[in-house]
Amino acid sequence: MANMHQVMHRLHLKRVQYDTKRLRFDSFEQLALFLPADTEEMAYMRSLQKHVAQLFSDADENAIRKGAVHLDFWFDNISIAANDDITLFDFDFCGNGWLLLDIAYYILQPYSTEKDEQQFAFKKESFLKGYEAITPINCDEKRLLSAAGASLYFFYLGVQCSRFDNWSNVFLNEIYLKRFINLLIKKWSDFNQLEIAAR
Repeated sequence: MANMHQVMHRLHLKRVQYDTKRLRFDSFEQLALFLPADTEEMAYMRSLQKHVAQLFSDADENAIRKGAVHLDFWFDNISIAANDDITLFDFDFCGNGWLLLDIAYYILQPYSTEKDEQQFAFKKESFLKGYEAITPINCDEKRLLSAAGASLYFFYLGVQCSRFDNWSNVFLNEIYLKRFINLLIKKWSDFNQLEIAAR
């Protein structure tokens, strides 16, 4: 990913721009079609949405690397051949934005699958150490990683909702969305103290 980001830094594609509106507000509108506004989960999402948007708006734009992002960079989308050649695929979400979005998205993968917090912390630090062996992640970017992770949870929930008819997602209902918010987003926010700041 670090090597890829060195190439993609300042590269602009004729594709979607991943800004605050696209990541959180557009996705929130999609979520509202499936989850009633008066639920505790929607109230929580509104609060978190505002807090994360404020963190992003307060960021120093000049300090954050921008360019082309993959936005689905995880182990299921990587193939490593016997000679160690690496192929990255599934570029349907590829667009333009802060490079830290790729970093945050990858960190969400072991977070979502690793039950042991110490193991997650080890995997996260190993990943960041490997990345920074190639290119540094500055302090502003590191500070925004947890907020970026929350934004990506918003974004992918929005994707699931917007593609409901195409995918025939019979599992996508109020129960599923409440579980997703409570077991992933709230847990991520608690772990990173985002929920405390959002209140």
